[in-house]
Amino acid sequence: GVDRMKNSLKLELQRLFHQKQLYIALGIGLAIAMLDVAQNIRDVASLSAMYPEAGFEGYSLFARWMGINGFTFGHVLFYLVWPVLAAVPFGWTYLSDKRSGYWQQLVTRADKRRVIAARYLAVFTGGGLAIMLPLLTNLLVNALFCPACILRVTTSLTTITSGHFLSELFYTHPWLHSLIWCGVSFLWGGAGAVICLAFGTSVRHSSLVTLSPLVLLFVLDYVMSAIMGGSGPELSPLRLASLAAMSANPCHIVLLEIAAISAASLLIFWMQERKNELF
Repeated sequence: GVDRMKNSLKLELQRLFHQKQLYIALGIGLAIAMLDVAQNIRDVASLSAMYPEAGFEGYSLFARWMGINGFTFGHVLFYLVWPVLAAVPFGWTYLSDKRSGYWQQLVTRADKRRVIAARYLAVFTGGGLAIMLPLLTNLLVNALFCPACILRVTTSLTTITSGHFLSELFYTHPWLHSLIWCGVSFLWGGAGAVICLAFGTSVRHSSLVTLSPLVLLFVLDYVMSAIMGGSGPELSPLRLASLAAMSANPCHIVLLEIAAISAASLLIFWMQERKNELF
């Protein structure tokens, strides 16, 4: 029942938090986040010398932190590699455990559905933490150097306009907007990580499984860009994962894409296990 599911999930999460790969991914993500902070410190010092009035919007926290700025080296690098960072903590374990025979032991000794659900949630959690924690750390550390002044709609310091992710909240309660986005980034990281489960049987090497979210999301980026032709709302998951999306990225599209990627990965994961006659 519920208690057995909790036990299975507890065991999977214990294994996740004992994996060095989780801390490698977090270390890389945090290093990128600090590169972004370093660039902002330099830019804020330069801008504050040119514009000494306190709270100048050009170096507002809510235009400069890594989740939104769209131009720092840290932002560009983080949003280039985030699917890999999401996959590194635990995404590779399904293939590895199948090859070692450990997965077979798990699904024959316990309820198979419970084992599958626990592994899915653990992979999702590892990916979510690998993306959310560097972004949250970047936001909080940047807050030490950048004034947290509310931007005016008339400024063009961010891409956020009407139709973008919770745009009204951004211009009234930007702290809440930023923290909500950190939570959404956890969901993006989880959705990226569980893509690995969909490739856990068809791909033969753990390193290729870890790269599978990046490859798939680049393919989706190309397809969506070709379909939309630069018009309409943003549909590319790679671009939707950042607040700096140039096209409209309303909340419902962001959440629907996260849900679609997560559900499709779970369905393929489930079907693989049925094909292997483990049900």
